[in-house]
Amino acid sequence: MVDEIESDVIYGPLDESEDAVAAANELAEKNDDPAMEMQENVNVNLIDECYNCFNDGVTKIDFILVYEDRRATTVDELMLSLPPTVASEESDRIALAIQKQKDRHKLFKKRFLGNLSKMGLLMETDVRESDRSLVYFIKIHIPWSLMLKYAEDLNFRVPIRAVNNYSTKITFVDRLLRFLHLSHNPFLSEAPKRYYDLFTSVFEYAKKDSFMCDNHFPVHFTNTQRSFAVNEILQTTPFGRIEKGEIGIDRLVRERVFQAAYPLHEGDYKFDKTEKQMPFHENNPRRVLY
Repeated sequence: MVDEIESDVIYGPLDESEDAVAAANELAEKNDDPAMEMQENVNVNLIDECYNCFNDGVTKIDFILVYEDRRATTVDELMLSLPPTVASEESDRIALAIQKQKDRHKLFKKRFLGNLSKMGLLMETDVRESDRSLVYFIKIHIPWSLMLKYAEDLNFRVPIRAVNNYSTKITFVDRLLRFLHLSHNPFLSEAPKRYYDLFTSVFEYAKKDSFMCDNHFPVHFTNTQRSFAVNEILQTTPFGRIEKGEIGIDRLVRERVFQAAYPLHEGDYKFDKTEKQMPFHENNPRRVLY
């Protein structure tokens, strides 16, 4: 029963205004609980304009961490659910164990997020409210310099820069148009060019200029590679004593410090009327999964 209680309890409104912050902190002072204070630097956004970006609409989300803060009523309900035969001392012992676990989870969470920040990951927090708890979504972005380091360490394969060996070749049609003094070639397609079917090679930072860069491709690394790199950081970041196995997001999820950790699927899962007949391979991964 004790294992089901999650991390520290937080009260107060979710509004980001000064009045809301002041009201939440006043409530915290009355209860003599600093953990209940609503920090002014916490980003609260209840309506996302871009579901796979930070609130600035530019910084890409590569991974999501989720944790929950249960309200005090949840703990009270647990204590009331104990059999009447349970002695007062036993009840106090259970309450002490619950508080001890909450403090332990809070410490693990603080250490883990602090170490992720030291590694160079960018993070932003969104909050959602349910009937029984506050749910925190921590959005994670891996910066370009850190991505280059892990791409080399993890032996990611990336496309090699394409070389157009036929750009200066003069064809019979070119000679004919020149003879007729025509500057426009009616046989050339004006449709946008499709991506090349490119060769790939293991990424090396020293040879990064030999690979496709952002002016040639929408992204240098695929979304899967970016999420894989963040996952590698999450799996190898400690939150306590390494000799005790206190390392990695999987351990934190098992301990119920975090409720979930996952990357986002790209694109909209809904189909427009004109898109229902699209070939399977042209749909985005989120739509395919749906």
